[in-house]
Amino acid sequence: MSPRRLFWTLVLSSSAILAVTMGMRQSTGLFLSPLNSSTGLGIVTISFAMAIGQFVWGAAQPLFGMLADRVGSYAVIVLGARQYLQPARGLDEFIAKHPNADRLKLRADDLFRIRP
Repeated sequence: MSPRRLFWTLVLSSSAILAVTMGMRQSTGLFLSPLNSSTGLGIVTISFAMAIGQFVWGAAQPLFGMLADRVGSYAVIVLGARQYLQPARGLDEFIAKHPNADRLKLRADDLFRIRP
């Protein structure tokens, strides 16, 4: 692979990863109103929880960077993906308490089940 092609491959793949991760982080505001109406916690409480999540995400970056230098980036990516998906396992309890639980088809276990 030529140096020019390698450069553009790295630039485009990095841009795609950045677009996906920034989209996940910055789209949380879209869920503010539905969370407020379904849980009754209030906009301030939900916004504060989201702000803490963003702060922790930013504060953990140097720590996970140092960890990646020690154990390798693949292990840190796998650890990060598992930690990122862990809250979805708590959805079952929330869905079960929802008044329309019988109509909700998606369960958190479905997110982790591998289907042939």
